[in-house]
Amino acid sequence: MFINCNIRGYVIHDVLVDNCSSVDILMAKAFRQMNLGDLALKPATNPLCGFGGIKVEALGEITLQVSFGEITNPRIECVTFDVVDVNNPYNGTLGRGTLNNFEATLHSANLVMKIPAYKGVIFVYGSE
Repeated sequence: MFINCNIRGYVIHDVLVDNCSSVDILMAKAFRQMNLGDLALKPATNPLCGFGGIKVEALGEITLQVSFGEITNPRIECVTFDVVDVNNPYNGTLGRGTLNNFEATLHSANLVMKIPAYKGVIFVYGSE
């Protein structure tokens, strides 16, 4: 399921929700559009697997605020992303750790993710 999410105040389109992934990924093209500069990246600790079976070295990692919902009912968590420079049709991946932190419930048949927030449930609608 692909969603749009707010990462550090930027609406990032085509983010893959992948509860099988153990890491959160931000593609370099999306990272560069945020104008944070490569100096904001910390060294990555491990190579990543799963990009077509190829090991990929991350450019680095960065912790950014991710938010869902409206200004009157937001849900915000800090997420550590591995930034990778690979050619993919999506701009990032939210893995199972982040989904657990958000207490997200996925309903893939309906393409919706539900996230509890202070004033009620946030519905995040996705696409295939």
